[in-house]
Amino acid sequence: MLNKAFRLLVFFSFTVIGAQAQDLTKSPYSALGIGDLQFGGTALQSAIGQSTQGIRRPGDINSQNPASYSNLKYTVFEAGFKYSLGTISNDVSSSAVDNYSYGYLNVGIPISQKLRWAIAFGLQPYSSLGYNVSSNIMVSNPSGLYNFPATEKTTGIGGISKCYFGTGIAIFRDLSFGVNVSYLWGQLKTIKSTYIDPSLNLYNIEETSSTYIGDVYFDYGLQYHKIFKDKNNKPKYKLVIGTTLNMPTVISASREYNARSMGVGGILNTKDTIVNQGSYNGLLNLPLNIKSGFSFEETDHWMICGDVNSANWQQYTLFGASDMLKNTLGFSVGATYTPVKFDVQANYLKHIEYRIGARYDNGYMIISNTPITTTGVSAGVGLPVGKYKSKVNISAEYFVRGTTSNSLIQESYFRVILGVTFTDKWFDRYKYY
Repeated sequence: MLNKAFRLLVFFSFTVIGAQAQDLTKSPYSALGIGDLQFGGTALQSAIGQSTQGIRRPGDINSQNPASYSNLKYTVFEAGFKYSLGTISNDVSSSAVDNYSYGYLNVGIPISQKLRWAIAFGLQPYSSLGYNVSSNIMVSNPSGLYNFPATEKTTGIGGISKCYFGTGIAIFRDLSFGVNVSYLWGQLKTIKSTYIDPSLNLYNIEETSSTYIGDVYFDYGLQYHKIFKDKNNKPKYKLVIGTTLNMPTVISASREYNARSMGVGGILNTKDTIVNQGSYNGLLNLPLNIKSGFSFEETDHWMICGDVNSANWQQYTLFGASDMLKNTLGFSVGATYTPVKFDVQANYLKHIEYRIGARYDNGYMIISNTPITTTGVSAGVGLPVGKYKSKVNISAEYFVRGTTSNSLIQESYFRVILGVTFTDKWFDRYKYY
């Protein structure tokens, strides 16, 4: 297992380095705020509607609530890829898009079974820009006496990634606490180009704004976990109630801005630099975010779970601009079912964990007095591999964001996440008889 996990870690390290160039999103809605917010959970959690707060397993890493680390009994390596296929539509036409990217890389290591203490670290996407919008505008000649028709094209690329290190420990028998210390970094780049008919003999203009993010971010988690035993004093049912808190956080940022005039009829050659602002500093204000949820399960057989989350995005600003975002409220539910517990005589299909889920959130954008909501349904499987709970995890989700009403845009996606989880026992002392 160690050799396989090490190769996986090396492979994903190089993959993540190149992931900034991949297509995490192609959404016009990513033009607002810090872009399209990415779910940092695993294929397992995606399949159960992105429910995370009550998930607490000995062989799976739940980075969305660091208190869950205290239940790790195995050394775990997890990695996943995402692929989405969908359409972007308005009330006139639609176009097909597809996106692919890395999903996550997590490593969890139990430090002390006696103290129920473990650590975890990894890499995840946090947000992404990916849009290309054209519109017809009017521009003035240099004297300002005449207006001319032109085409304005705005492109957004880049995103923010998260590298985290966390620890979780049982502070009482039925209560665990955890914290993630994350470093957020990345570039948000916007390019605005103005194209004027060459017959008017006017220069085209291109403006480029690049914002660089880099600072520390904290997640604090709690989980209450209660085991209910059967008449033979063996664990039968488990209840978990969890919550995660992200306090309002000020993140350091810097920005560069450049505007230049281009040749008549094209943008291949710079004619003159209009504005060239060197790097200047500013702040990104991220809002208060609270997530709470539960799970109730019969051990290794079935589980039901659900989350509610809210974020005060009205507190958001980037270099003083708020983008008029609104507070969000979201819900998710999920369930898992494994037909047969550990039984070497049973058919392999009965050892598979089957998963379903659904989610809804009212979105942090409101355009033309219309909230940009998201609704999704999901399903997946956990395919067991080997003797220790190693798995291949596959999840599929169909979700819809936005609407075609009020001349807006609706996005419909089918997303697949392929994940692998390697688990093994490390640091066990050999026993001699």
